[in-house]
Amino acid sequence: MKALYKHSIILGLFFGSSNNSVAWQAQELPATVEPSQEQIKEQAQEKKQSDVSKNTDIVKLAQTENKIKTALSNKEYVKAIQLLERLFKKGNKQQQAFALEFLGLAYDKNNQKAQAKKQYQLYLKLYPDNKSAARVKIRLDNLLGIETLTQNRTLKKAKFNKKINRQNFHRGSISTDYRQSMLVDNNGDSQDTMSLLSTDLNARGSFTQSDNIFDYRVSVGRYQDLQSNSDKSHNQIRYLNFSAKTDDNLYQMKFGRQRSRGKGIFGRFDGLVLSSEWQPGLQFNIAAGYPVASSKITSIDPERQFYSLSLDVNDLWSGLDFSVFYFDQTINDLTDRRAIGGEFKYHQKNASYFGLVDYDIFFNQLNAAMLSGNHVTQSQQRLSWSINYRKNPYIGTRNALIGQSADSLAELQNLFITDEEILDLALDRTLESTTATLQFSQPINKQFDFSSSLTWMNLSGAPESGGVPAIGESGGQYYLNLYLGGKRLYSQNDYNTIGFRYSNLASSQVYSTYVTSRYKINKEFSVSAKFRFDNRNSDNGTSQQNISPTLRLQYQSKQHYLYSDIGGIFYNTKSDLFPSQESKIYYVYLGYRWFF
Repeated sequence: MKALYKHSIILGLFFGSSNNSVAWQAQELPATVEPSQEQIKEQAQEKKQSDVSKNTDIVKLAQTENKIKTALSNKEYVKAIQLLERLFKKGNKQQQAFALEFLGLAYDKNNQKAQAKKQYQLYLKLYPDNKSAARVKIRLDNLLGIETLTQNRTLKKAKFNKKINRQNFHRGSISTDYRQSMLVDNNGDSQDTMSLLSTDLNARGSFTQSDNIFDYRVSVGRYQDLQSNSDKSHNQIRYLNFSAKTDDNLYQMKFGRQRSRGKGIFGRFDGLVLSSEWQPGLQFNIAAGYPVASSKITSIDPERQFYSLSLDVNDLWSGLDFSVFYFDQTINDLTDRRAIGGEFKYHQKNASYFGLVDYDIFFNQLNAAMLSGNHVTQSQQRLSWSINYRKNPYIGTRNALIGQSADSLAELQNLFITDEEILDLALDRTLESTTATLQFSQPINKQFDFSSSLTWMNLSGAPESGGVPAIGESGGQYYLNLYLGGKRLYSQNDYNTIGFRYSNLASSQVYSTYVTSRYKINKEFSVSAKFRFDNRNSDNGTSQQNISPTLRLQYQSKQHYLYSDIGGIFYNTKSDLFPSQESKIYYVYLGYRWFF
């Protein structure tokens, strides 16, 4: 090597006589020095340490993947989320794709739908050509409530006018149920107390035409009371509506019998909702129609009518959605309800919160205020709580009919009652309820889980007015529930529960215990048994014990669902005021549902 370098210098000097720059360049070349044995050893050691470090990182990431799969299998979704986020930050491209897909799945299983949606969408944006992209698309579709396999999906991006390609789908079920019960009194005499045949149709679907998407929903039923001299047969319309929207979600319309939240509307109504997303994340809604007091009412009831204006704001900050509304409802020529309010939803990594407020500006009364939260720990402990205040029922002029013989407000007005007196009656008949609930659940291990709940409730009283007797305040009432579930106790296909409930009511205390067991014979067939015991002690010295056994046989496949229940309730009532009484109720339920 030294000889070669020496010859290069000589050649450079030789040609330098005709080209000085070449000679200068040759003179400036650095000398090549052979490394020593110590340097060779040091370089080899550094390379070895580097390879070991890389191999260690690979092993650690592989171990992380195994931990993730174990956490998901054990339903430890919070732990899985933490591991997946670490893998996404430090892994290679293949590991990042794996982490992002299952990060969406972990959020989805942990009931953090907004976060799951974002992870699925980010996956399809970064890895649209991966083999798993089709599977992620299906999960995203199911998360959005669309049961369809899409070939192409244009994901929601930062710009406006997003388009989503959807295939048509139609699904639903037709079901029929028969229920019969018989009462045997203390003297041994029996009588049928129920013989009811019901038939229901539930269907919903979606189809596209041009640049528009059309949806429909139908839920109707016929209930036939087969007892002689009975007039309880009736039809029901729960949902019967049609909706349309542009594929960029810019304009939306929904018409028919429906429910709608966040617009000051509670319960069903027959009417129209128009919506426009006039800016990304900002949707303006107009609703108008007629409230539906009961699904048994199968025609439009024009006595009350309303309109509502509302604004929905989505993703104002990460995980925060809220809406505000103005609502106005009249009954005949009087104001029934006029309110303002709103609600919010906030999702964090391991928690979610919901709140609402509804204030009636006509009666100057707070109608409702609620705040609730859900928290999940790394070990899958779940804590839920809620504080709920509301008028019961919601304040409205129509409440004046409660307890009256008149069927409509017009009849009440014809009784020479002034409008002011009607408003006073409405306030008197509106109660106030306050409820606080705390729920806790935790998996003990892979076989057992535990849950509990504690509820406190107070219902206000009402004064005597308009010929309606006064109602006393309930005072604080408590409900305590304890529940223990266990699987694979006597086979590989059983699930069992034991529970205890204590109720401290206004005039009685109730202790309840129940045991259930469900055994899957195979994929379609299962048998379930339930036993419940209740003991009620009333303040007037009366006590009652109930024993209720039930047996259910069930068959369920993708297209068919068939069940039969047979059971009874055995009552034993004791009192200082009258002799002991024993009575029995026997019942049989049969049902079939066909899915299409």
